[in-house]
Amino acid sequence: MWVNIARIAKIVQNLTIIGGIFVGLGSLIFGPFGKRIEAIGEYRKDYIDHIRINYVEFLSKWTPVGHSTLTTTNDQTKTIVLDFFKDSGNQAKLLTFVDFFDGLWFCVHTKSCDQNTALDAFETQASVIYEASAYYIQDRRQQDRDSDFGAGLEKFYGLQRQRYLSRLFVIP
Repeated sequence: MWVNIARIAKIVQNLTIIGGIFVGLGSLIFGPFGKRIEAIGEYRKDYIDHIRINYVEFLSKWTPVGHSTLTTTNDQTKTIVLDFFKDSGNQAKLLTFVDFFDGLWFCVHTKSCDQNTALDAFETQASVIYEASAYYIQDRRQQDRDSDFGAGLEKFYGLQRQRYLSRLFVIP
């Protein structure tokens, strides 16, 4: 009887060691992943507290103008977009968005933020803003000879979703 208890104790001891190894590996893998997801939460809070109002105002001004571009040629669309951004208020809002997405792109690019979570949170906003302002961004780059203007927004706009394993095993 004591031999069987000793044998069961040894099995439990070995299973505990194996379980500890799996828990340690899980923490090693999912710990940084959780931190990258939490980093997007900070950007989400900043967006809600400071940028969402500008986004809603931008949308309310752009929507009537944007509908007029649905049946125009590229040259006409470019003219409409450049006229829209002659208003300094629209330029200021775009600059706010550009700064926000530059920071977000840097966070995603350096693997400090999770790419898929960032896309879940901000893909729609990036699409609307970039598609509405792409001609203006190109024009501003040529005028100011600043090839980085709006680069974060443009790169975030072009992001693709990562597969599950490539999200977990990120080498910074």
